[in-house]
Order: sequence, then structure tokens, then C-alpha cells
Amino acid sequence: MQKVISAVVALFVVLGSLPAFAQASPSSEASRKAELVAAWQAASAAGAAGPKDVSLIDQAALKLPAGHFFVPQAEGARVLRALGNVVNDTSLVGLIVGTGPNDGWIVVIRYIKEGYIKDDDAKNWNADELLKNLRDGAEETNKDRAARGFPELQVQVDVADQTGWIARVDFLDASLHLIIEIDSVIYHSSFTDRRHDAATTARLIAAGYTVLRFTEVEVFFEFDRVVAALRSAFSQSNVG
Repeated sequence: MQKVISAVVALFVVLGSLPAFAQASPSSEASRKAELVAAWQAASAAGAAGPKDVSLIDQAALKLPAGHFFVPQAEGARVLRALGNVVNDTSLVGLIVGTGPNDGWIVVIRYIKEGYIKDDDAKNWNADELLKNLRDGAEETNKDRAARGFPELQVQVDVADQTGWIARVDFLDASLHLIIEIDSVIYHSSFTDRRHDAATTARLIAAGYTVLRFTEVEVFFEFDRVVAALRSAFSQSNVG
């Protein structure tokens, strides 16, 4: 289940940094771009550039370094929504963005007051219920994304071909026949894991899907390359 949650978090952070890429009319595309420009202008006016100490509610003080910019909660929520996200305003604290010419990343800061959870508590987790909650959340998010012209993504989807079941994939855009997999270090590092992943990918491609695989390390530390690969894949799919 940890793999599922990590994949969901990682991919939606990446997709949130992309410009609008859905197949849409020029008018809706122009409207989304205008919304995004206005959101960033508001963020720029309300935010703070480093170096600077930034208070994170009553929990911490962030030492924001040079080359970084902090966006407060309200303006951050506006930016995330303009990028196609459904935002929980109660947990969002703000955003950090890079201001360098090659920076293309966003860090989302959230605070969830849950208290201390013991490791043993995981023994009582219902994995099916957790997965259902993830899917229900994705379904609600997709309704909002579709209404504003953004593509829908299915989470943890079983995919099959004429010979039978192939795999449960992390993310699927059915309209584009595009599959995105986020491989964790824990479950995808051994030789056996990599060989299995290669065989699965080959079957998915043979079934007519475009498959993008990223490691969680790539998602968090090679962000620009991941974003570029996703942008290219969505662009080529829209053209095709």
C-alpha cells in the first residue's frame, strides 16, 4: 500500500507542474492559460523571495534560501487549482518554487494534524479500504479536472490483453492509451524486479499502450527530466 500512496503523491506533484495539455478547444485553452497567468501574478505579489525566514503557521520557521520563492496559502491554492489540481485548503500551508532560469519544480507544503501514529497501527489498516479511498478521491478530482478541460487519470488500474491480465498499473489515461508507472526503490530495485518490469512493459506496449516508467528517485531528484518526458508524451498523444 505504501507503494500506491507514494506513486499517487509523486505523480500528481509532477502533473501539477505541467501546463495544460488536454485536448481542448482554443477558447478553453486560452481561458486556462489566462487563469494560470493571473494566479502566478497574485502569487508573485503576495509571496516572499529568499533569503528570508518564513513562518509556517505556528509550527516552524522556514529559512528560505536565495533562488527560492514562497507562495502563501491562498495564492498557492489558486496556483494549484489553475494547474488542474483539487486543493484541500485546510491542510495547505503554501508553496516553494525555484526562481532559476531552468527551475521547473514546485514543493507543496501541507500540515495535517494527526498526532503520533505507532508503527504497530499499520497492522490494523485495511488495504482494500485505503485503495478504495484513493480511487474515490481520484474520481472526484477527475470530475473537476474534466469540467475545466484537463485530462482524467485512473489510479491503480488492472490492464489486460487478449491473452489475459497483464498488470495493475499506477496511472492510466485511457483516452490516450498512456500508462505511467512510478517505481519505488523497495519493490523495483532487484534484478528479478527489473526483469519482471521489463516483461510487463513489453506486454503493455504490445497491447497498444505508451508506457512511461520513472523511479521515485527520478521524480524527486530529476524533476525537470520527468516533466519534459511527460510533456513530450502528452504532446505526441494529442497530436496523434
